[in-house]
Amino acid sequence: MHVRLIDTASRRDVRRFVQFPFDLYRDTPDWCPPIRLDLYSIMNKKKHPLYRDSDADFFIAEERGSVVGRVGVLHHSGFSRHKGRECAFFNYFDVVDNPAVSCALFDAVFAWCRERGIVFIEGPTGFTRSDSKGLLVEGFEFRAPVGVNYNHAYYANHILAAGFEKHVDYISGHINSRTDPIDQRVHIIADKLKSRGKFEVVRFSSKKEMRAYLPDLYRVNIEAFQDAPEFVPYGEEEFMAMANDLLAIVEPGLPKLIKAEGRVIGFVIAYPDISDGIRKASGRVFPFGWYHLLRARKTTTNLVLNGVGIIPKYQGSGANAVLYSEMDKIRTEYPQFLTADNLQVADYNLRSFADMSSVGTHWAITHRVYKKELQEK
Repeated sequence: MHVRLIDTASRRDVRRFVQFPFDLYRDTPDWCPPIRLDLYSIMNKKKHPLYRDSDADFFIAEERGSVVGRVGVLHHSGFSRHKGRECAFFNYFDVVDNPAVSCALFDAVFAWCRERGIVFIEGPTGFTRSDSKGLLVEGFEFRAPVGVNYNHAYYANHILAAGFEKHVDYISGHINSRTDPIDQRVHIIADKLKSRGKFEVVRFSSKKEMRAYLPDLYRVNIEAFQDAPEFVPYGEEEFMAMANDLLAIVEPGLPKLIKAEGRVIGFVIAYPDISDGIRKASGRVFPFGWYHLLRARKTTTNLVLNGVGIIPKYQGSGANAVLYSEMDKIRTEYPQFLTADNLQVADYNLRSFADMSSVGTHWAITHRVYKKELQEK
């Protein structure tokens, strides 16, 4: 077994890195494939905005000519400056059930980090703002919605064997529109506040309208989360690249913004779960995968709620009630969606747990981010 750094300028190397999980999860129906083009984009060091101020590399483990494991590592300069020390993320970790392979991959990652003076590493942590965080450790019986990590149960033992420990858990839950009614007090409070002119709800009828608000969304995203322990200060160019990816699957009527005093102060990001289309397309958009993705947008009955934020000044002022009231109204405005996945609330965010429980969320899925302090060798 041999671990090597792949050449991201080599189509063959990149293709082998991208293809491996498709082979590993061929018989795992609950796994949702990534969009292959997204990963090709991330690995393009000449074009992706990630590399303006950061560095990343990708490793594969090979045995008898076959790939048996892979991992990516990112030195995110913005996060390092924010934390006041050199930090790295690992992601795209997939491996056969052989701890020796995992340890060899992580040894290569640790050596890469030490060469750059990196003293702390965590993961799985997404390389872009929209990426799912963490390793699945609870909730293996549920099908993964679009964009959410799903992995074999043995991964956790492999990561622990490499010297990692628990860092943060991200909890997700389900809502059944027919059986999980919202606490009606949320609507009563929201309606009173809106009638008094304290808050205004912005809805969209086109993607052009949504694009006009992207700079506001970028600002609110920073203001809302910059004090969170795991805040990653992505640059505006990176954020816009992520936003354009989301716009490809978002229906204009689903996301909503909240305004106060004439400026955007909160948001709800929601979009159709097109995971079944991605499965049928095997992660490919071209030449015919787009058909399955478009069909899934029309036929899915599951909604993904993947982003709720309010800037600190307005937290506790009633803006939360407006936000969650608007989230709940999607049930009546879009009867197509019988269920919803409420994604990845950090275990330290008690306010969000309380608010999202009030709209009927049943918490059932845990993704865990691990950490490791790196010592000089």
